[in-house]
Amino acid sequence: MFRISRKQRYLPFAAALLVATVIACDDDPTDIEEHEPDVDSVQLVIGGTTVTISGTGVVTGGPVTIPVGNTSIVATFLNADGDPDPIAMSDEFRLEIVSDDEDVVSFTSTGGFAGTLVGGEAGATVIDVQLFHIEEGHEDFSQPLPVTVE
Repeated sequence: MFRISRKQRYLPFAAALLVATVIACDDDPTDIEEHEPDVDSVQLVIGGTTVTISGTGVVTGGPVTIPVGNTSIVATFLNADGDPDPIAMSDEFRLEIVSDDEDVVSFTSTGGFAGTLVGGEAGATVIDVQLFHIEEGHEDFSQPLPVTVE
């Protein structure tokens, strides 16, 4: 007669537990990468002017001159193919602008990737255009842009 030992009885349960553990502990490196943007440049529409700043700091479409008062700004963060980066453009990130001289230019966010540049007084300054990672509290992309207020 065929007899099943106590150890043999629990073998299927042990195998199932092992499979579940391996599946649960699967380290998928693409999951980590899915939450990191792959930004190569940023395209800004400032009033009626379109400017692109590469990841190496090269500015095309400038120089940027704004009047005293309010000027709209909208940013699109682009990948190496020149397409909007879907991770960067998600609600995990936002546009931040830090001015070297807020008396000349300051920034007010109107949500996500849009805002207002406020030309306070005539002069020139540099603004730092940033892709800000909200949850982590730091910028993932940052490039300077000279701005003149007239």
